[in-house]
Amino acid sequence: MKLVILKERDQSTMNITACIHKLGLATLWRLPPESAHNLAVWALKSGLVPESKTQMQRKLAEGVFKTAELPGVGPLAHPICLAAGFDKNAETAQNLHKLGFSTAEYGTVTPQPQAGNMKPRLFRLKEQRALINRMGFNNSGINQFVRNVAAAKRRDKMKIGINVGKNKVTLQEKSVDDYLFCLDKTKSLADYFVANISSPNTQGLRDLGSQTFLSDLENGIDPEQLKKTYIKIDPDRPKQNFVKLIEMISKTNFAGIILSNTSATAYPEKGGLSGAPLMSTSNRSLEVAYEVHQGSMPTIASGGVLSGRDVLEKIMRGADAVQIYTAMVYRGAGVVDLLLEELWLAMRNAGFQSLAEARGALVRS
Repeated sequence: MKLVILKERDQSTMNITACIHKLGLATLWRLPPESAHNLAVWALKSGLVPESKTQMQRKLAEGVFKTAELPGVGPLAHPICLAAGFDKNAETAQNLHKLGFSTAEYGTVTPQPQAGNMKPRLFRLKEQRALINRMGFNNSGINQFVRNVAAAKRRDKMKIGINVGKNKVTLQEKSVDDYLFCLDKTKSLADYFVANISSPNTQGLRDLGSQTFLSDLENGIDPEQLKKTYIKIDPDRPKQNFVKLIEMISKTNFAGIILSNTSATAYPEKGGLSGAPLMSTSNRSLEVAYEVHQGSMPTIASGGVLSGRDVLEKIMRGADAVQIYTAMVYRGAGVVDLLLEELWLAMRNAGFQSLAEARGALVRS
């Protein structure tokens, strides 16, 4: 009888939490995009968002969603992670674990504070289930970022990553110094690290995908930190250029790649496109990358993921874990639980009993 009562209480709590998440999503959609984003960060920072209770607890315990070993990260209980961009200043580091992500990536952070590009700079494309942003690495700078992370009590439930970039005013030939400075300041604060050379909203950033930059970055990072540092790549490079970049990274001691960032667009607004329209482009990038590394390079996928089926599509193209951001905008704070339920259904329909079976199924030769 006691067990039944406890189960009923847990179900009631999950129902209440789901209602709160739905109400929160409806409220945010009444606000302009960047105001909604700032309110969401504030609510999490203030502890106002209830902790998610997943319906898939038994499957998690059975290891159905367990990922492959990722340097600095896993294996993880499930593959759904939060991409950089949601919390650039690590303001939610105390409470973000409540949403159920396996990992959360803070940043992109730069050495000095910067305001980013002029507003408006974040746009919803509701019919396409997409966003366009041209934020421009707006953040409070590395010193405030470090204070925020250091002040938060670490939660064993969730690994954290730190995503670093360059200041807009930094000379191109000095770019590596910005990355090394941020990585050094944060080397004891995270499980993994990311060098972002993929945003379309900072002039010259994508040009850093060169042998010179990668070599300078690799040689400048602490050897132990290097093993936990990923390179984040864009999906817009011509195939020959993209293949060359994957080959270069595969010959280094970096942990792996995050693929991909947003896709550059000029219509209906200039910026980086994320959400459903990015899915096919980012999937093709995963396929091409796999052709090069043949499963040897740890890969965190991002781009276009809005459903559990989308998560499986990434895994089947060789991803070890999957990051989301736009999905949270469209589906709310309870998105992890929704994706896990859909992922399990998609796995069953495809005949997979575990993610290990699914990984690379579409691209293995």
